[in-house]
Amino acid sequence: MKIVAIANQKGGVGKTTTAVNLGAALAEIGHRILIIDLDPQANATSSFGLQAVEQTSLYEPLLGDASITERIFPTEREALFIVPSDLDLAGAEVEIARMPNHLTRLAETLQPLHADETFDFVLLDCPPSLGILMTNALAAATFGASSGLSVQTCVTRAPGMRTVSSRCFPRYAVMPG
Repeated sequence: MKIVAIANQKGGVGKTTTAVNLGAALAEIGHRILIIDLDPQANATSSFGLQAVEQTSLYEPLLGDASITERIFPTEREALFIVPSDLDLAGAEVEIARMPNHLTRLAETLQPLHADETFDFVLLDCPPSLGILMTNALAAATFGASSGLSVQTCVTRAPGMRTVSSRCFPRYAVMPG
């Protein structure tokens, strides 16, 4: 299973569009795809018509109170699934920051998906910030896609990222912004 973080500290640069369209294209050619909407604005979620779904985000799984497998929903497209987001996920930033393993919560939350090999790709649609959720996504990813955001930028601008970068960051592709 490949985990791809689609990240940029700015909003409106196409992160969600990239995640949704890449997911649909990969599903179309036969891959099983999971999109995880990590943005509390929930635009990836609403693109699949799930805007009315509440309390189904990764909030509880990130805190260790539920399994990610309980939060996976099918979409209308075959082989394409989503873990929706909602405003509750904004509170996860505060809660996770207090945890001793705050930099690896998402990686730990994704462990059951590695075990059952249901998905070929997991696409992480990141929020437009350099906060805990994006940091966790970058640390959990096996690949990263960013438009105009380099790992060096993260290391320079985000507190605590020096610690993460030395042991958690995998290979990243930085696309021209």
